[in-house]
Amino acid sequence: MRQRARYCLAGSPTCWWKRAAKAERDIAETAAWALLARHWRGVEVRELLGERDLSHAQAAAILGQRLGLSDLEYRQLEPGEAVDGLIGAGFAPDLAAAYVELARSINAELIRSLQGRNATNTPPTRFEDFAEALAQAYRAM
Repeated sequence: MRQRARYCLAGSPTCWWKRAAKAERDIAETAAWALLARHWRGVEVRELLGERDLSHAQAAAILGQRLGLSDLEYRQLEPGEAVDGLIGAGFAPDLAAAYVELARSINAELIRSLQGRNATNTPPTRFEDFAEALAQAYRAM
């Protein structure tokens, strides 16, 4: 029996195998801290993992609750389905294929955190708060 790969639309809130949500404020505060600290030289990668790890199902349930879609659930897509969905949403075919390849690499853990969770890469913004802000923006559209 062929094992199904885990795919989702890259950039969506449920793309990571153990998804960690990030908020703009967390990114801005980390960038400001690094710029003010000035204790580094050259290039330094800073990972932000979000307040906690979430499964796809947990993230979908939280988003559904905030969007008023109680039946929202995570659905795993085959690569072709994901590409077709992105193209249907207006993506160029090459970009859609690249996004699906990115998702495949993340799900295969070829792209993953190299630092692991620690105090400096675990910002305070909860996924529930991120989801509420996303829901407000969605309702305003």
